[in-house]
Amino acid sequence: MTESAATRLLPVFYDARDTIESWETKVEQIIQFCHNSVTKLIGANASDTALKLFLNCAQAIDALPFGKQISLAYEFFSQAFTLFEQELSRSSFQLSALSLIVSTLLEMKCLDAENFQVLRTQCTRVASHLLLRPDQSRAMAVASHLFWVPREPLANSEVVG
Repeated sequence: MTESAATRLLPVFYDARDTIESWETKVEQIIQFCHNSVTKLIGANASDTALKLFLNCAQAIDALPFGKQISLAYEFFSQAFTLFEQELSRSSFQLSALSLIVSTLLEMKCLDAENFQVLRTQCTRVASHLLLRPDQSRAMAVASHLFWVPREPLANSEVVG
């Protein structure tokens, strides 16, 4: 079973949660399998793919409400940032990777305000540490999107049409 097959299995498990004994334990085992599989890619010099898969796993967790959802989604983002800082050296890929991290973070619904704040700050920090000034500017512009996105629906908002 591959990581992507395992993440596709999670919604199926969610739909059958009432009929599966120890449902949360089995979901956590699938997520642990995904984590182990992606971590092995780092050792195989496939860091760019591993980063994308860490973010893919975070998205899969976001779509699946369960007890450890927030902590596990945060863990996958933490792994993506660690990988970004330790393994990705080409500035052009760093900018693309940061854009991917920011866009994934913008889509996340399960993160609470505190975890979102920490990840948002980390995006800004890594953006400011890119080697080339033009890449720093672009990365800061991308990371700035995390500061004006509403985390909750606006009160009394209406659709204008």
